[in-house]
Amino acid sequence: MKKIISVVGLGIVLAAGGCAQVPSGAVQELENSISQTEGGNFGIFTTQGHMCGDNVFHAKLHLSEGQRVSGKFMNSGQTEINEGMVHAGDAAGQCSTAEQALSAHIDEPLAPLENRVKRLEGVH
Repeated sequence: MKKIISVVGLGIVLAAGGCAQVPSGAVQELENSISQTEGGNFGIFTTQGHMCGDNVFHAKLHLSEGQRVSGKFMNSGQTEINEGMVHAGDAAGQCSTAEQALSAHIDEPLAPLENRVKRLEGVH
């Protein structure tokens, strides 16, 4: 009986602890840290890259399911293939945007160096 009471008591303590809110200062600090880390183009890259990966995953999932049910049901997996095509199309645009943003992020620090090289070439 004591074991049951101890387990129930522990469960109540854990549940009460789980209901505690995170201090808003900690939330703001994390949001600021993420914003500073991402920056402009890198933020676009991370967001679009994540969405691209998610849509590629779902496209593959629908393709797999479409192949699995092909010929076994009335629609022969066409619905799954159609859904996969939608995800693949979304992924293509997001992957392209992510690639452009990453390229711009990499090029940003190089621009001042390229300008200096051009000025030095003009001196010769």
